[in-house]
Amino acid sequence: MMNVYDVIVIGAGVSGLAAASTLHKKNLNILVLEARNRMGGRVYTDHSFGLPLDLGASWLHSLSINPMTSLVDQFNLQLKTFVGSLDSADHYAFYDALGNPLKIEQIQALQQFARHFLEKLPHLPANTNLQFELQSAYRQSGLAHTLPGGDDWLAHLMTGWDGDDLNQVSIQAWQNVEELDSEQGYVINGYDHLLQYLAQGLDICYEQIVSEIDYSDEIIKVTTHKGLYFAKKLIVTVPVAVLKAKDIQFFPALPEKKQQAIQSIGAGILDKVALKFEQVFWDRQSHLIQILPKQAGDVCSYVNYVPLTGKPVLVSLCAGDKARNLEQLADADILKQFLQPLKIIYADQFVEPIDYVITRWWADPFSKLGYSYIPVGGCEENFAVLAEPVGDQLYFAGEATSVDMNATIHGAYVSGVDAAKACSIPS
Repeated sequence: MMNVYDVIVIGAGVSGLAAASTLHKKNLNILVLEARNRMGGRVYTDHSFGLPLDLGASWLHSLSINPMTSLVDQFNLQLKTFVGSLDSADHYAFYDALGNPLKIEQIQALQQFARHFLEKLPHLPANTNLQFELQSAYRQSGLAHTLPGGDDWLAHLMTGWDGDDLNQVSIQAWQNVEELDSEQGYVINGYDHLLQYLAQGLDICYEQIVSEIDYSDEIIKVTTHKGLYFAKKLIVTVPVAVLKAKDIQFFPALPEKKQQAIQSIGAGILDKVALKFEQVFWDRQSHLIQILPKQAGDVCSYVNYVPLTGKPVLVSLCAGDKARNLEQLADADILKQFLQPLKIIYADQFVEPIDYVITRWWADPFSKLGYSYIPVGGCEENFAVLAEPVGDQLYFAGEATSVDMNATIHGAYVSGVDAAKACSIPS
């Protein structure tokens, strides 16, 4: 006789664990199927450097309005306030492409331009080309002659926020720019503490790659490469890029409106290059080390882990096509690109790293992206459509189902809790 679960959750990322944990508290028969050999999805804490280093999500954004802030102690997360690129210039080092330090008034001029540009975005027409608008505004500001590369520096930051190049991103993605001024928290003890909390008591089957979901009958049949599973209801939390690739076949096919929404949601990518050194040779107390790039696509920022963890570690980020192209390269070629700016700035003080970690989230078959965004021609309604259940059997969760909090870990968490609540089964 087949074992029929009350609910099967597809995916053991934050949204899947949040959904399963919520349902588990109702004493329901729950199963989580996870394709990887670990939980977390795009949350992964690496310990190879001798410290918890989150290679996916690592921040808790907008602390004053974040729904997870009140749960930090419950989740055993230790936060440290982080000063971002548009905050006080006293907290980070800034250099030009030749390695010369910028003066404080030059940094403030860049910050002022960036703030003014971002603040006007919500008021621009929906068909605005962000890349063209930025380049034009920077030329008109007069800074292009005195601080060349400032527009490419801001483009780098914005690309990281969205996960794709500006000419791919809709102006609608920039309707809540005030959140960029909010206090940000860095999780210094690793997001794996959140995963461990949510996973308590859960039945998680790893290395279960789901290929088919048949919800044509009262009992849903889930096919993996290892066998069949049955449930009364199902919560799908796989990344939207996996749905876009149609790696999972649905029978019957998902409603046309939902299929269109899936294909219309952008799949951004953000990769990290983490570098561990024997000793600190850079600006020890600066939260960020930033560089005006000589040309678009050059490495232009490093997060300094010394004030965060006390360890001699730098982490650089790259997004969009830059990240996709880098993922095709050998590690040695990637390291060469990310070490060159440090050699220029610190010259004789520079020492080679003793270890490194490079992420490749785009090539990961179970993520295929970093996070979602609104592409040119898209709209935020697509997130809501993806979140809609199909009948009373099939539910969806994940950061890409959150209209107001997509691309965030708190968006993933809340979506999982909401899907579990919507998936009403008498306890």
